[in-house]
Amino acid sequence: MARADVRWDWDGFYRDHRPPRVQVEAGRRNAARLERFIESKGLSVRSLADVGCGPATTLFELAPRLPGTEFLGFDLSGTILEKNRRKARRNGLSNLTFRRARLPQMPTSRRFDIVICIATLHYVRDSRRAIRNLFAMTAPGGHLVFNYPNRAQRAATAREAERDPLVRPRFHLVLEGRNLLSGKIIAATLGREPRNFWTAVGDPPRPVNPCVVVSRRR
Repeated sequence: MARADVRWDWDGFYRDHRPPRVQVEAGRRNAARLERFIESKGLSVRSLADVGCGPATTLFELAPRLPGTEFLGFDLSGTILEKNRRKARRNGLSNLTFRRARLPQMPTSRRFDIVICIATLHYVRDSRRAIRNLFAMTAPGGHLVFNYPNRAQRAATAREAERDPLVRPRFHLVLEGRNLLSGKIIAATLGREPRNFWTAVGDPPRPVNPCVVVSRRR
């Protein structure tokens, strides 16, 4: 098998492991950031999609707080999606559903008021096609929020791979520089200037973990 074709086994990972604490805590922080973003913009959010939702901590935090909003989580792992569905049923969250998808393709023509894609593009080879499809899911007047691998993260990941042998197979696309993005590449791909999402929600910017928001005109 060619190195570029290696894929991290997310079904096996979620079958054998509980979501790492750091992943859960990050999801909770992202939920709080999204709430600040929605409030600061005075948005009426009828629908929100999370692409690459994993254990969907962000969605499980937001769904009970925003009962009038429809939440849809996409992930390639059938294992985690089934766990999420059971959890949503236990918690009585009828506004939260899940569907399988693998970027860069998306199995829907629906559009959402907010689309988020966090800690996912690092695993997608054709990251430019992926963000085009994510932006196509964003409704007029809506917002796409995503973080992405860049040169700074590639260097940081290379240093981490020297300490942890699991980093290289997991982030081989980033380490090989196959899916790196930048603000200029994003603007050229989407025809819209990205804005710093960290700054928009009152957090300090992060050169190693850039996160942007791209708004679609009405």
